[in-house]
Amino acid sequence: MADCAGVPGGVDPAGDIYNTYGVGCLEATVDILTGQIMLDRADIIYDLGRSVNPFVDIGQVEGAFVIGVGQLGADAPTCGVCCLELLSLCV
Repeated sequence: MADCAGVPGGVDPAGDIYNTYGVGCLEATVDILTGQIMLDRADIIYDLGRSVNPFVDIGQVEGAFVIGVGQLGADAPTCGVCCLELLSLCV
């Protein structure tokens, strides 16, 4: 792999490995009396590069975001064995 300044992990000249970057932000309102959570707004930014099929990519990104929101709202969150030292991050 070629060393490329500013690119984590370098660049694969064959194009087999590529980096994608994304961020999500969620605004929520919590009723302190009932514990009900209302999702007010969600913004997702995802840099995929050149898309082969934008509709498939949008579906994948939105689906992953919804799964993540569902895991955050779970009554009994769980973590895999690989992150035992990071259990405090498993909200």
